[in-house]
Amino acid sequence: MYGTSANDSLALRTGKGGLLLTTQVGDQAYLPVDSEAECFKVSADFCFKSGDLRTTLHPGVTALQTIALRFHNLCASKLASLPGASYWGDEKLFQECRRITIATFQHITYTEYLPMVLGWRFMYDYGLLPPSKGYSYDYTDKVIPWTFAEFTAAAFRLHSSVYGKIVLADDKYKPEKVVKLEHHFNSAMLYKNPQNFDKVIRGYVLASQRKIDQYYDESVSVRMNI
Repeated sequence: MYGTSANDSLALRTGKGGLLLTTQVGDQAYLPVDSEAECFKVSADFCFKSGDLRTTLHPGVTALQTIALRFHNLCASKLASLPGASYWGDEKLFQECRRITIATFQHITYTEYLPMVLGWRFMYDYGLLPPSKGYSYDYTDKVIPWTFAEFTAAAFRLHSSVYGKIVLADDKYKPEKVVKLEHHFNSAMLYKNPQNFDKVIRGYVLASQRKIDQYYDESVSVRMNI
């Protein structure tokens, strides 16, 4: 979401209060709309920009990046309102909220997601579970936190868990509509109707993840090569 360089990051910031740029559509705060971002031509007038070129590759990716954006800006607003924070400038607020946002998503990953993928026993045996109380002192700046490209691109991408349909659910979490994923690759048009964002999020809460195995949904294996 923040990009991989200082220039990328600066292009996504308002320059005030540690906030990130947003686009308001109805009652929804979205990622900034940019016609130069990576989208199919049919949706070029409504394409989102972030620090990742794949922001609109999949509506689920777009949704998660949007949630992270909102979380960051909420953090910045809350910190700026604290007593004694009036002397904090844009840079200090931005960096603090960047750390908090990244740490929050790391915590979700290690406590909610990875145990389901790797198993609790594996997580425990390799010391990957965060402590349930107190603090961890395992961090060391002598470890290089790299991930080999061969691993991320070929060995463990988990694309078999991608479901080929997107459920839109109403405020009672009842499916209202189902759309095909293949119709929304590299397009943000699903979110042009601001009511759809919350419906998509509810749909992801409802939908079961597909098994992680050698079998891919047709939308991934045939309709788009990812």
